[in-house]
Amino acid sequence: MPPVLQHLECDLKPQNDPSGRDRWARLRFSIIGPLLAAPA
Repeated sequence: MPPVLQHLECDLKPQNDPSGRDRWARLRFSIIGPLLAAPA
């Protein structure tokens, strides 16, 4: 994982907020999903 994304994950991950965690997971996968699906 690139250090920038890892840093953002540490900063933005809510501590005890399932809805916030789910929202962040959706945001993260909306960004990373297309990158994983793109041909190398």
